[in-house]
Amino acid sequence: MLRKIAEHKYVGVRICTGLFAAHFFACYFYLMDWFYIFRAKTEETVLNSILVSLGESTSVLILRVILAALFGIAILFSIGRWVRLGALVMWVGYTLFYNFIVCINQPFITYFIHILLTYLFISNEPFFKSRGSEKPEFVGSRFLFVLALIYMAQMSISGFSKSLSPEWRAGEILNLMLTVHDPEAGLLFFERLPRELLNLATWLVLALECGSVLYLIVPRLRRPIWLGHVVGYVLIIAFVPHATHVALVMLIFQWLILDPRSLGFWSPEPRLEAVRL
Repeated sequence: MLRKIAEHKYVGVRICTGLFAAHFFACYFYLMDWFYIFRAKTEETVLNSILVSLGESTSVLILRVILAALFGIAILFSIGRWVRLGALVMWVGYTLFYNFIVCINQPFITYFIHILLTYLFISNEPFFKSRGSEKPEFVGSRFLFVLALIYMAQMSISGFSKSLSPEWRAGEILNLMLTVHDPEAGLLFFERLPRELLNLATWLVLALECGSVLYLIVPRLRRPIWLGHVVGYVLIIAFVPHATHVALVMLIFQWLILDPRSLGFWSPEPRLEAVRL
């Protein structure tokens, strides 16, 4: 099964990325009135200043027209039409809207842009060609390893930053999350677990993040580290609904960096390197 997932990952990642982007742009379209008011509380940017000068009604209309266009482009991207052009336009669209709504900027957007840039440079087809030729392009293991390097290095930095917190070192983070006034419904499952098990889970997460850098220098550890991140994001989707969008993008990114050759799952056939857009 994993062999088939690796064989078709570029098509699968493209479909998932396009649908996620379409969902993102559609949500912004319907909530733009609220976001425009909310934006007034953010720091000033060049884009915000231009929108303020145009007035609320005109600005909201312009933003909704742009979002409707981006929604259509995301759908076309997901079905394999104008892939390179769609990746470029969605990249610019995401950058603009995360500039507009500065206060909801989130780290996962970096990895989403990495995915889009992969499809921007993965092929040498003309930007305005609606569909790529049947001739496959090739993405080597080095390219995927660079993406993995960026991700694993940042995860290790995140882990070492967490280790500076006494709560993380004591294994009390999950216990603290259960004491908030209105915890996530999925987290209520953990109330039934003994405190020692919650402490162990916290330390495992910390160890996984801190040890992610070993992915880059110890080939034998690549498989368990990669699988650990996949399992972690699946658990986030299952138990922390408000972070589903973050975990989903990260899960798509894990699929993108899935490289049987570097992870050592099997000795891939040459066709596994073929990328059909």
